[in-house]
Amino acid sequence: MGQRRITLVSPTDYIRFQTGGVVAHCREFLRYTPKPGTIAAVGSTIDPGVPLGRWMPYPLRPEVATMAVYRTSLAEYQRRRVPFTLAFVPRLMPRIAQLMNEAHCVYAQSMELALPFLALRRGGKPRVVVAVHGLQSPSLFPGFRRVYPWLQRWGVHKADGVVLVSHDEVERYSDRYPAARHKLHLVQNGVDVKRFFPMDKRVVRARLGLPADAPVLAYVGRLSAEKDVRLTLDTFARVKRGRSNAMLLIVGEGPQRSALERHVLEGGLTDVRFLGEVSPDEMPAIYSAMDVLLLTSVFEGMPMTVIEALACGVPAVTTPVGECVRLLRAAGVGFTSTGRDPGELAALAERVLAGAGSSDACRALALEHSAQRMADELFGLLGAA
Repeated sequence: MGQRRITLVSPTDYIRFQTGGVVAHCREFLRYTPKPGTIAAVGSTIDPGVPLGRWMPYPLRPEVATMAVYRTSLAEYQRRRVPFTLAFVPRLMPRIAQLMNEAHCVYAQSMELALPFLALRRGGKPRVVVAVHGLQSPSLFPGFRRVYPWLQRWGVHKADGVVLVSHDEVERYSDRYPAARHKLHLVQNGVDVKRFFPMDKRVVRARLGLPADAPVLAYVGRLSAEKDVRLTLDTFARVKRGRSNAMLLIVGEGPQRSALERHVLEGGLTDVRFLGEVSPDEMPAIYSAMDVLLLTSVFEGMPMTVIEALACGVPAVTTPVGECVRLLRAAGVGFTSTGRDPGELAALAERVLAGAGSSDACRALALEHSAQRMADELFGLLGAA
């Protein structure tokens, strides 16, 4: 493959995994990096035709080299209960020596991915930068809860840099690891504003089989505990009381899908459509068909779904998590709730449906958070690490 300056490491299938902020963060960095010939990416694949352990051109940017070290399935990825990175790390280990020899800088997408490189490198080479995307997943896994805080502390102090995607994370890490403050870097997620843009609502609704005049609310993301999609459903139920023709689209997959479908049936809730995974090429149309995006997560960093919706001219209503509070301060782009009350969230959604949102304001805010801006910032940081 030749010498590479920066190697991105994530359990992602950079082509076929569709939803998730980490997936989008990686994909947009690879697509918009200013010097693609100096970038490589290691991940997984769900394509049985992709060989493992071999460098291949990245289809979205052929100058970027990618290597799959783990073959998985979409079902395993979507419905996993154990954090996917914990299944990925053992497949990564046989390649660690090769990757460290080829890289000037390793950009790991979680602390558990960074730890093997930090433990095995010699003389501080290669440089290791770790990204933190909201709360780290192993902290939710009971078998990891006791040891993970110690590993995280060790990793933060050993890493050459820590990329954080929200101001809240920077403040939290600064308080928790004061000796490592100089290593903390805020790089907010960016959206591909060339791909995500407002489309004619009536045209896309007709193509998607949605009513032209019905209020359409939507959730986009993984169906897992930390996303609390049940609160999204309860919020929609309250909106439905005042707008009987309202619809809710649930876009994404995850281990809680069956439980959420049962909740809909048992609650007698109508006009809820579970769309499952949707092709990335279809997502701009899905967003443009919405009137408001709902996000009721327990925690977030800087959710890609919110800035993708804004890029398509769609306001968002969210719980007060991560960067959402700062992002949605501007007039016309949506609201954040003060807590986790479905009644309050429904009232905020109703304000958007009643005309409080502005497509132009949403688009203007998204343009400030472009993928090109994010890629340039990341490349500058990683190249200098």
